Amino acid sequence: MQKRDRIRRQRALAKAGMLGALGVVVWTGYQRGRRFIPWHTAAGVAMIGFTLWHMGLYCSNGNNGKTRHEVKRRAPA
Repeated sequence: MQKRDRIRRQRALAKAGMLGALGVVVWTGYQRGRRFIPWHTAAGVAMIGFTLWHMGLYCSNGNNGKTRHEVKRRAPA
């Protein structure tokens, strides 16, 4: 598997993880009772972790967080 495909797959997994964690945060936020507090906290921590992982996948290519389309564009002379 090429590096580009591996990074693309990891980005998709990170986005799916953020979506799942956000869903759990929202669902547990609407629930009544104290038994959902640990789930809500754990999902919030997971969402922060997935977000940092996703951000790192975009910033790790040495382009200061720019996507490949932004790198190809040049400022007008």
